Amino acid sequence: VIQSTDKNFMVPVGGAILATVSGQDDILAKVAALYPGRASNGPCMDLFITLLSMGEQGYQQILKEREELFPRLFEAVAKVAAKHGERMLHTPNNKISMAMSLATIMGSNKAAASQLGGMLFARSCSGTRVVTC
Repeated sequence: VIQSTDKNFMVPVGGAILATVSGQDDILAKVAALYPGRASNGPCMDLFITLLSMGEQGYQQILKEREELFPRLFEAVAKVAAKHGERMLHTPNNKISMAMSLATIMGSNKAAASQLGGMLFARSCSGTRVVTC
């Protein structure tokens, strides 16, 4: 599992956490072997400082709030999707992300979908992805 620290731990962009199931350390070693190792220590320090400042209770409270607010956000985005002839994708095992179809908006024009992704990025929309299949 790869976790982006900016989305999961509210720190500046640039860090990630790689976790594996106990006993599968060979996966970590393979990923580490692919990485040149010139990264800054900044993301680690950002995460460390953020977690220290929040404390365990503060972090647990944020997780609780996110869990409570997710259905409300999902419902609001689903209304926007329906208004434009799109639908939300059903992903019951993913409790943090949501996905919306773009079939009606983009049709079969993959270039338009990529352009939408670029527009979102240019407007500093954090965490969005446009995936063409």
